[in-house]
Amino acid sequence: LEQKLNAADIVITGEGRIDESTMHGKTVAQLWAHCQSANKSLLVIAGTVAPSLKLGAANLHVCAGAEQGQRADLTDIT
Repeated sequence: LEQKLNAADIVITGEGRIDESTMHGKTVAQLWAHCQSANKSLLVIAGTVAPSLKLGAANLHVCAGAEQGQRADLTDIT
């Protein structure tokens, strides 16, 4: 994984729902930790994002469907 991560410009993954539990032991959390170590951005494409979730972590970008209101944080991706 580390070799592929170092060769990547950006990492993209998917999750059905992003909520408070997502960053506590799920695959997205583990992948984001690897991305942080490698100074890579992680784009998470999700079906929904919990409205109460506070986004804005460095190098973490989320794009979600419109089921609970479309949310996207894609402005920083280079």
